[in-house]
Amino acid sequence: MSVPQPPWPPPYPRPADRCHPPEHGDPGAWSHSGPPPQAPSTLAVGVIVLALLLTAVQVSIAVAAWPAGETYRQAARDGLAPSDVFTVYDGLTVLLFPTLVGCYVVSCLWLQRCRANLDRFAPHLDHARSPIWTWLGWWVPVVSLWFPYQVVRDAQHDHSTAPRVWLGWWWAGWLGFLFLSQGTAPLTSSSDAIDETLASALPVLETMAAVALVVALVPWVGVVRRTTAAQRRLVEPR
Repeated sequence: MSVPQPPWPPPYPRPADRCHPPEHGDPGAWSHSGPPPQAPSTLAVGVIVLALLLTAVQVSIAVAAWPAGETYRQAARDGLAPSDVFTVYDGLTVLLFPTLVGCYVVSCLWLQRCRANLDRFAPHLDHARSPIWTWLGWWVPVVSLWFPYQVVRDAQHDHSTAPRVWLGWWWAGWLGFLFLSQGTAPLTSSSDAIDETLASALPVLETMAAVALVVALVPWVGVVRRTTAAQRRLVEPR
């Protein structure tokens, strides 16, 4: 007995009976002969925990940047290079990159699972980007400014006004964090003498980056929770 094809009401269509084997070529159905579908609940917890950790690291960096800024200004007046200075701020910035990598990997795994479930149970739904952009979209130049937003938007398939507003706040905050965090890189990576003007701007830029990340965190947690709840409704038998 074949599983009927859509229409089911969007945004989360469900097969009528998952216990019957699908006909050949029916990507939206599931049979007992294949692996059972799973909602990405555990991955969602990891996404949220790592997002909280990343935000905590950036807030700590912002706090430490204020005394570090004064240290760097004095070093600039003494004609020192960044390699001659080490502060608590410098130690905390070492934690930022591995935390970012962890957020990237777990978030992409979560999005990949969401996409796979949608492709299986709702193959008629459109996606702006192919699955490979779940991983590539975050770091490929230029397209990283909007591809990840589209991937996350299509993973939830909730087209009401409120989720779009939350997504907008999340993406604006994330882009702001990335832009502002790049502004301090020349201070610690340059081999020349410390720029006193940049040293003065350091605490302001890091604080603004922390605020941007907090702005991104709050809606991001809501997006992850709402999308994962929809995934559970999609794949778990009633």
